Amino acid sequence: MAANIVIRSPDTVVMLSILQVVGGCEARPVAPQVWRCPMRLARFDSTGTTIREGKACFAGNPVGGGAPRAYASYDPVARVIRLGVISGGEAVESCSQSVPVRGE
Repeated sequence: MAANIVIRSPDTVVMLSILQVVGGCEARPVAPQVWRCPMRLARFDSTGTTIREGKACFAGNPVGGGAPRAYASYDPVARVIRLGVISGGEAVESCSQSVPVRGE
């Protein structure tokens, strides 16, 4: 399974992908059905393509209203994608992060 976030402007496209793959993810002991998995950020603009890799949390899809929920938002002022997971009304430890999208 994969989660993808795409941000587009007239000059730039940014795509952040989190991939849940067997053997590539680590279970988060503080929340069931949450894993820390490979993440890739690709930025396409007039100067070329840049790719950065890292890790981010991925929430599974168990049945029930109390299941963990992942979120992502884009902050255009800071130019970052904010990621996190909520489980039981609380932020899952080590899952909240800000990923810069500036070309560097």
